[in-house]
Amino acid sequence: MKIYHEIFSECGPRRKNEDYIAVREMPEQGRSVFVLCDGMGGHHLGEVASKLVAEHICDYWTKNPKRKDSEKKIIDACDETMIAYNNKSRVEMGTTMAMAAIEGNKALLAHCGDSRIYVVRNHEIIPVG
Repeated sequence: MKIYHEIFSECGPRRKNEDYIAVREMPEQGRSVFVLCDGMGGHHLGEVASKLVAEHICDYWTKNPKRKDSEKKIIDACDETMIAYNNKSRVEMGTTMAMAAIEGNKALLAHCGDSRIYVVRNHEIIPVG
């Protein structure tokens, strides 16, 4: 199944946009993963934190193609990401995260912080979770 998507990010009231969006499409497995992270205001290097987390979670999906998408896979990806994050971070930095892992006709969604996921269907925006 081909997934058509658009990516955009708008800077809020702050001067610097700390959003980072990572996408991995794996057509041979019938999978795609989308991760949006938003660096937390009030912390230094939010743009570094958001890129590190988004890329690491997507890389985990790419490096584990035989594992079925599941809650356990998300937890494992986040655990490994936290280790990489803690090893990299020498200052207090933070990010939120929202992700959608699509396998065939199923979507697995996860988020932490105040980033949210919405479904757009029949011109209606529906919050998930």
